[in-house]
Amino acid sequence: MRWARMVGALTSDHRVTFDGVVRVTDGPATVRYRWRLDGRTVDDGSVRVSRSERLRHVLRPTASDSGTMTLEIWGPNRDADRVRYRVTCASAAPVAGVESVRVEPASHNGPCPQGENGYYWLTARATIKVSAAATVAYRWNWSTPGHFDAPAETFSGPGEREVSHRFGVTATPGAVTNARMWVEISSPNTARSAEVPYSITCT
Repeated sequence: MRWARMVGALTSDHRVTFDGVVRVTDGPATVRYRWRLDGRTVDDGSVRVSRSERLRHVLRPTASDSGTMTLEIWGPNRDADRVRYRVTCASAAPVAGVESVRVEPASHNGPCPQGENGYYWLTARATIKVSAAATVAYRWNWSTPGHFDAPAETFSGPGEREVSHRFGVTATPGAVTNARMWVEISSPNTARSAEVPYSITCT
């Protein structure tokens, strides 16, 4: 008689290792075996067994998973043993970043049409990227100095999104504004964009 007994264990390097022991009770024999995952053969072979022999199969899951691994002896006679397994992978913490910060217009020298509240209005734009679902808290900063806490941006998964903010500078003739703008992220992590200059001269 040939028979198999098996256990499964999750190792520290994120492998599921299945160990089986094949024993023979009536002398040396060549035993044919196969590993079956949820009914599908994932490995097979043969081994010469005098009394007992250890067999091993390794899974390397890349996501949460569960199933049944079976070690079958199918020659010269049949026997089998099986074990259930479950792997739960913790989600990696989302990472947010910001790039492509710009001010439109970045440079102006001439009449400054006065808009709302008597200011000459500009638009700042930036691209926020996330590696996974996250809510991103951020703010616009000026070297004049000043800042604006923008409404948080919520992402349902990895991706990127352009954000913008309108702000005004003094529009009276002779007014000169030379400043820099940047974006700071405060959650889910901290990040800061490069500073971009803008120059407005009103005549």
